[in-house]
Amino acid sequence: MSEGDASVTNMRSLCGVPVVAALMVALLTSCGRDAGRGGTGDLDGVPPREWAVAVCAALRPWTDQIATLTRQAQERLAAAAGPDEARASVLELLDGARQASATARDRVAAAGIPDIEQGERVAQEFLASLTAARDAYAAAHDEIESLSTADATAFYDGVEAAMQTLDQRYRQSAVDTSTLSSTELQRAFDEVPECQ
Repeated sequence: MSEGDASVTNMRSLCGVPVVAALMVALLTSCGRDAGRGGTGDLDGVPPREWAVAVCAALRPWTDQIATLTRQAQERLAAAAGPDEARASVLELLDGARQASATARDRVAAAGIPDIEQGERVAQEFLASLTAARDAYAAAHDEIESLSTADATAFYDGVEAAMQTLDQRYRQSAVDTSTLSSTELQRAFDEVPECQ
């Protein structure tokens, strides 16, 4: 098998990258499905519908951008002539995903705090999840950037390990919406067009 064939074969196994994108979509979807139970109120918060619109307006472009980056990386990886080109494509994907996550986090922060019971905790859960996603992409980027491409097999094994770690970190950072509290917010996520 040639080095180019090896790169395509190995990089296809790395396209557990779409798994990460799918996990992001799950975050957006779960926002609208499960937010809802018990707590204490926050003063001067943003009305639930307004907050849901702002959050979904931040998360939808994020998931779309991750999906686009993943597709572009797959196309480039399939055409990569060797580990150097493959690394460049993976690093571009990870840097773009990190930037997209940071932007989404900033936009969710700008949405404020929903005027619901435990609204501050709800907002912080979303921010913590996006912060963890941003940091996971940055860590994977740095890990892959440090890999040598001199030995193709070792390089692809290293990238695969980094992507598996990224996937684990992402799963750990997901918002546990079953612990969030608000029927109003649940209804808002279910009803506003921006969340559909």
